[in-house]
Order: sequence, then C-alpha cells, then structure tokens
Amino acid sequence: AITFPEPVIGYSIEPKKQADQDKLTTSISKLIEEDPTLRMETNPETGQTILKGMGELHLEIIIDRLKREFKLEINQGAPQVAYKEALTSTVEHKEVYKKQTGGRGKFADIVFEIGPKEKVEGEPDKPGLEFVNKIVGGVIPKEFI
Repeated sequence: AITFPEPVIGYSIEPKKQADQDKLTTSISKLIEEDPTLRMETNPETGQTILKGMGELHLEIIIDRLKREFKLEINQGAPQVAYKEALTSTVEHKEVYKKQTGGRGKFADIVFEIGPKEKVEGEPDKPGLEFVNKIVGGVIPKEFI
C-alpha cells in the first residue's frame, strides 16, 4: 500500500450560504477520493471545517476547483486556535492603596490569591471560577468586590 505524507497546512472553510454546507461536504469528499493527500476535519471545539493539504498552492487549487466545478462560494481563513490554559499553581499578591484628596481619604491593604480550584473527593470536576470573599474589618460596597 502507498503511504501518503501528513498534511502540512490547514485553512478553515465555510460556504457563504449556510444552505450549501451539505454540498460543500459532499464536494470535498469527492475531491478527497481523487487526492489522498487532502484531508477534511471538523474541529470539535470551534465547530470549524478545516481543509488540510500539502501547501498553500495545493489548497488554493482545491478551493478554486470548489468554486469552478461545484459552483460553491466559499469563505476561507486561518483556523481558529482553541486555547486551553489552566492555572497550575497558587500565587499570592499584595497591594496597598492610598488616596488622600482632602477629607478622610481612602486606604486599603489588599491581598489576593489566585490558583487552581481545589478538587473535592467524590464531586465531579467542574470547570469555571470560584470567588471566595474573605474581607475582614471594613465596610466595602458590594459593587467593588
């Protein structure tokens, strides 16, 4: 069996008319039968259709064929990157706020800590943020917290 190299570049593509989505998928499937170095995948996180090939010229020719032979109007662009970042350690920061403009003035000694959520045994791992208010000795309006 002949082995083909993996694609080196990918474009996100979508039809200009949403009604042409099935036609686009069918058309690309036909082109993939002719050209085994061409790949198509749907990014599960962004929902984008990614067309992958052996270079920019290769993909430009494929997109031109989709326009000419299959009469499809296509929007193309760089694929979106689904960034996944997570806090891996805890960090503490201290700041002192002083403002004197006549009168009593304002003062705050601020300490905050940011880090990964603590996992509780027996509970499912839920993504998101958790804010814990540990303000002591002062009256701070809720809109500032």
